[in-house]
Amino acid sequence: MKGFEFGELILAIRSSGVRKLVKLCEGGDKSCAGVTHNELVSRRTSYLQINGNTFRRPTLDEYVVLMKRTACPTYPKDAQTMVAMLALASGSRVLEAGTGSGGLTLYLSKNGRTVARLHMTKRVS
Repeated sequence: MKGFEFGELILAIRSSGVRKLVKLCEGGDKSCAGVTHNELVSRRTSYLQINGNTFRRPTLDEYVVLMKRTACPTYPKDAQTMVAMLALASGSRVLEAGTGSGGLTLYLSKNGRTVARLHMTKRVS
């Protein structure tokens, strides 16, 4: 697996257990848990433990739970239930009206083995 890249969202887990999504920014003195973003990228790995803090890529569930909220979120348990209840068959077409934060869209696209086409729409006001 390739290392971290600037612009990527990573999961920082502090030694206290606090979890936070962090966007890696190039240059400057941006840091997370006392580690600069430049240092995280220069290590060329996608999993680091430094001073009791862990840095890695988030899972889909972690991303959905921790992402910045712009709308009412669909949490992992709810999204998985909705996708299961849809009983999608091979070649199914899905229209998601009002994608909001995109949480459910991620689960529908993860089910890409059966969904032939995923259409999304969002009204911007």
